[in-house]
Amino acid sequence: MLGGISNAGQMLGPNLVGALLDPADPPNGRTPVKLGLAMRFVVVVDDISLGHWSSCSGLKVEFKTAKVNEGGEYRKSTVLPDRIEYGQLTLKRAVHRNGSDEVQRWLQRAMNDWMNSADGSLPVSQTATITVMDANNDPVYAWTLTGVQPMSWTGPELDASTSRVAVETLTCVYDGIAGASSHKTSTGRGYTGPGSRLI
Repeated sequence: MLGGISNAGQMLGPNLVGALLDPADPPNGRTPVKLGLAMRFVVVVDDISLGHWSSCSGLKVEFKTAKVNEGGEYRKSTVLPDRIEYGQLTLKRAVHRNGSDEVQRWLQRAMNDWMNSADGSLPVSQTATITVMDANNDPVYAWTLTGVQPMSWTGPELDASTSRVAVETLTCVYDGIAGASSHKTSTGRGYTGPGSRLI
C-alpha cells in the first residue's frame, strides 16, 4: 500500500509526488514526508493509556455562524460568528482484558468524582491525546483534547448464534483541541509533545 516514492511517481505523476516531499529538505536529499496511518493510533487520557482501539471518530470542530438580515438590504444576509462546537469522541474495539480493565477503572474514578462532588458538578475535566503513527510506529501528529469527560460506555451485543467479535464503545465529550506536531530530535526520532495552538 505504501510503496516507495518512485512507485508512487508512476501512479500519481510528478506534481502529486512533489506534494509528498518535505519542502524543508534540500533538493538533492528529498525525503518522503511521514504520513499518518488511520489504522495506527494511540489514545491516552491524563497519562493513562486506555489500551488499543480499532476505530476513533469524532475529531471535529464546527464554527457556528448566525445570519442577520439588515433592514433595506435585500441582496444578502450578514453572517456573524456565533460559537464553536466540538464533536463527540467515539472509540471502539474488541473486548480485551487489560484494555477493558483500564477503561472500567477510569470510568469508576470519574463516577466517584462525580458522586463525591459537594455541589453536584461534573467531574474534574481531563485531557486526552490521540497520536497517529506512521508505518514505522513513529509519531506523526497528535491532537490533545481538553475538558474530556466520559459520556457513555456501551458493552458488546452478545448473541450465541453468531461468531462476531465482542465490541465495546466508549464515547467522551470535550471542549477544545490543541494541535501538536512531531519532529526529529537529536536521536533522529521523537515527539515534541502538546503544542500551544488551541482551536
